[in-house]
Amino acid sequence: MSNARVGLNYTHRQMGNVIEDMSRDEGATYFIGNPSLGIASDFPAATRAYDAVTVYFNKSFADLWLAQLSYTWSRAFGNYPGLFRAETGQLDPNINSDFDLISLLENRTGLLPGDATHSIKLFGAKEFVFGQNFSFNLGLSYRGNSGTPISYLVGHPIYGPDEGFLIPRGAGGRTPFVHRIDANLGLNYKLSKDNIVTANVDIFNIFNFQQITSVDETFTDDALTPIKNGTPAQANALDPNDPTTGFNKNPNFLKPTAYQSPRSFRFCVKMTF
Repeated sequence: MSNARVGLNYTHRQMGNVIEDMSRDEGATYFIGNPSLGIASDFPAATRAYDAVTVYFNKSFADLWLAQLSYTWSRAFGNYPGLFRAETGQLDPNINSDFDLISLLENRTGLLPGDATHSIKLFGAKEFVFGQNFSFNLGLSYRGNSGTPISYLVGHPIYGPDEGFLIPRGAGGRTPFVHRIDANLGLNYKLSKDNIVTANVDIFNIFNFQQITSVDETFTDDALTPIKNGTPAQANALDPNDPTTGFNKNPNFLKPTAYQSPRSFRFCVKMTF
């Protein structure tokens, strides 16, 4: 097909050395260093690896239409999400809680919050010409994304709620697959060779999908000992009423906390000259 191309690409990104604060005495004193190196050689290395494979088809605008299609498989894995901790909303660049205490390190390696295994993108647009002065634009797009990993967060005796991982990070399943279809409608009127007036309407989430995009990941605010390499089945089997390991389980655990944005419209008029 003329004006089109098919491609395949692979992307790999990984962390180099990071700067973090750490403590060997459970918070009595801290030092700044590079985890796994020098003064912090007894701490694990900070890791964050992203791998992705994308297959795509692009057809540039010609013969009054264009199209773009792509599918991406990806994986984000490690023990260091970056300068921002999505699990707690902590934004303390280079001094977040990931490496602060030895007792916080268990189960921290796993699928990171931004991981989305499958991503599908479809875009198409066509211009319909009516006479010498009028034309009509129609555009449609579809985006589909895998849900994000779910963690079983628990409290820590020193750092408090959501600082511990009961089972490995991201091992608690995923939120649902999310679909979104948008459209663009535009009417063009040519005033002269170089002057065009366009009236546009964008419709976002045409079918008003209301899929869950995040859930409550707090298993309990109480401090629980992490289950090394544990599974959701092992975590769910814990008895809150057991007198030796009793805890207050969060009644909203795994319940929705956010949904897709509802259908919306955007209107605009512009002039090109």
